[in-house]
Amino acid sequence: MTLRHLEIFVAVADHGSMSGAAHALYIAQPTVSQAVADLEHTYQVRLFERLSRRLYLTPEGQEMLGYARHILASVDEMERRLQDAAGRPLLRVGATITVATCLMPAILSRFEADHADTRVNAWVGNTRSIEERVLSSRLDLGFVEGEASSPDIRSVPAREDELILVASPAHPLASRGVITAHDLQGMDFVLREPGSAIRDAFDSALLLRDRCAEPAWTSVNSPALAAAAREGLGVAVLPACLTEADVVAGRLVRLEVEGLTLRNQNQLVVHRDKTITPPLRLFMEAVTAEEG
Repeated sequence: MTLRHLEIFVAVADHGSMSGAAHALYIAQPTVSQAVADLEHTYQVRLFERLSRRLYLTPEGQEMLGYARHILASVDEMERRLQDAAGRPLLRVGATITVATCLMPAILSRFEADHADTRVNAWVGNTRSIEERVLSSRLDLGFVEGEASSPDIRSVPAREDELILVASPAHPLASRGVITAHDLQGMDFVLREPGSAIRDAFDSALLLRDRCAEPAWTSVNSPALAAAAREGLGVAVLPACLTEADVVAGRLVRLEVEGLTLRNQNQLVVHRDKTITPPLRLFMEAVTAEEG
């Protein structure tokens, strides 16, 4: 068994298929199949079972996955610590589009000014992709919206954002002043995808009022939703920080809904086995200081 066997095994577990793992690792599918077969032969266990065209981990596979992630993360940590000792430490930080737009530029600017001996590489994606990179040790830290879904992720609460409803100035509700949840019934919405923190917060708030929203359009990209709202495609639910410039400029109108207050808790996420190095701790402290 080699580290490459473990990398391939983890990729199959993450993607649920041999082909998905091969595509992610840029290798041939037979190579993936052979690596899994080698592991099963070495340990005399079955690691996956196929159900409805997807591979699922067996109990033995689940146990191996925990060890495999830990081994790969430890080796990566060792290599990076030794490399850092020879030069400026490097932090790899992932951020969602909203966080990257509203928060990261100021945080990075201040951190790099205060800690010139540390380099920071930023990567932007959605919460799920950032979690996957944290779990596979391709990122040291994630700055995401909502709660982490993996038990192997450790979360630290960061800044809490206000969520607001916005629409084009030409929208029928734009000139109504304070509206009610009932007024939203039947309106077109442009919303984040199901399962996102913003979407969950809005759906939960409407459910408490016996209402629901049927989106005309969904997207993982919050700025795209703001653009759709500006063009009159529907009402968007977005962080106030992301829409502030449009509201001030009159390109969007904030809809005040009686009794409706929406908040979104951002989180810093790290692998539960991650060693919190001094540079990483300093960066996390810089983020939480920004909250205040």
